[in-house]
Amino acid sequence: MNRRQMLMQSLALALSAGVPSRHPAGARDATPAAENRYASEQFGYQITWPESWNLVRSDAEAGGFDMVMLARAETTAYIILSRPGDTPLSEIAGFMIAGPDTGEPAFVPATIAHDANGNPIEGETAGRVWIAQLGNLVGEDVDGFTEFRYGEVRRLETDLGVGLSLSMPATDFDGDIAPYSALLDGVTKLGDLATPTPATPDAEPV
Repeated sequence: MNRRQMLMQSLALALSAGVPSRHPAGARDATPAAENRYASEQFGYQITWPESWNLVRSDAEAGGFDMVMLARAETTAYIILSRPGDTPLSEIAGFMIAGPDTGEPAFVPATIAHDANGNPIEGETAGRVWIAQLGNLVGEDVDGFTEFRYGEVRRLETDLGVGLSLSMPATDFDGDIAPYSALLDGVTKLGDLATPTPATPDAEPV
């Protein structure tokens, strides 16, 4: 197994470590974490999040990944630390949208989602990739789209990245992706609570 396959396997394990349903049962009733903070000793980073988000669970695999699963209303977000190696960030972002094969109905992307100003939500810089898609789950027979997915990956260091995998009902997305992308601003080096790690110096706003 090459390094890229190992990365994808780690991401699959991380995503499937959460509740593998479209909108996790009990997510809206999850108890908020006491400090809204998860420390990743193996990567030397911590993940913090706003109090409006609930921690559903966290998981880790030594040498593979560290992950938190958050929920707010019908929105689910996974934040995953891993080492991407030479895997293109765009490939990882696409995987963050598709997710692993967990036996649940697969997501079928149909079109790039647009923000409130009509701009497509996608982009790439040297150390950051982001994309939002609208689509449906396999087997759905409906008019329009039922599912909104967002994937973003940032390179924190030469061989360390953080990814965001986010899903919600399509009707819940109001055209503003910034509050969701900002979840990755809460990924900082251990002990550094005051200065969030930026995406990259040349990253442009979503």
